[in-house]
Amino acid sequence: MDEVGANYSANVAGLFAMMEQHSQLGRQSFNSKQCHCVDQNEKIYEYIKGGLRLFWFEDEGRVVVCTHGIIKKSQKTPKQDKNRAKQVKRQYMESKAAGQLDIIEEE
Repeated sequence: MDEVGANYSANVAGLFAMMEQHSQLGRQSFNSKQCHCVDQNEKIYEYIKGGLRLFWFEDEGRVVVCTHGIIKKSQKTPKQDKNRAKQVKRQYMESKAAGQLDIIEEE
């Protein structure tokens, strides 16, 4: 999100606030204009703040893994961004299954 420019700084701050809200209150604390599923099969979601979108998925219902963010320029979510998020999720799950990830539990 460093590359989006100063004119998006409030939206970037809003995305970070949404991640904090998610960690405290869960996905159900958002309405569909703030967060929604972009791929039902893979359970890929996006946070929405202004023109910014941040793709993510959950792991075991407790970990939010952000795949990437975009400046959305059209009504539909670009297919290549959905595919990129799915690829990141696949890589994450494969690495986890192979014991190649260190998961840090915070209290």
